Amino acid sequence: MHYTSEPMARLEALQTLEKERTCGKKAELEYVTQHHQRFLATLAICQKLVPNIEAKVLDIGRSPFTAILHSYYPTVSTMGFDPIDDDGGHRENGNAIVQNHITFDINNAKDTKMWPSHHEKFDLITFCETLEHLNTAPEYAIAYLSTLLQPNGILLITTPNAATLKNRISLLCGQNPFEKIRLYEKNPGHFREYTTTEIKKWHRAST
Repeated sequence: MHYTSEPMARLEALQTLEKERTCGKKAELEYVTQHHQRFLATLAICQKLVPNIEAKVLDIGRSPFTAILHSYYPTVSTMGFDPIDDDGGHRENGNAIVQNHITFDINNAKDTKMWPSHHEKFDLITFCETLEHLNTAPEYAIAYLSTLLQPNGILLITTPNAATLKNRISLLCGQNPFEKIRLYEKNPGHFREYTTTEIKKWHRAST
């Protein structure tokens, strides 16, 4: 399919609008406000699972939750896109003192040759509200992250439930509860949401 310069210009304008809608200051404030209680609830789970404040923690995907984690654990590393080039999504706002950042697109976990040569092991890896943003099978990411755990380390995964009552009602009404793939590829939205049953299957397969 061939596009003339005029349609492409319109698409670029739409991309700019979408970037502002999903990544702008207003979107960031709304995201933090909407998810603050979830952040605190997730931290409480982390504290229950790994109460030692000296634990080495790895947060996948920098976000405002990184700062929440750091409020309890002094040593928090992050993994994700290069912070210099990464301007998509709800990124860590600078309040967290990140000890170390591992630049790696977790989608590339499907290729073991691309796994970072990082030998530090972590007591806790938080893989929160990230799984649904992957465009590759989650088993690859889980397999890779498992190699970064201490022998008794914990990988905490949280993700939206695709089978919520709200989503089911939307489908019954003929409405798609899931957003389309976005134009702005640095913040692509949700590629695939999973169910509790699917998550439990992965857990059984990995233990």
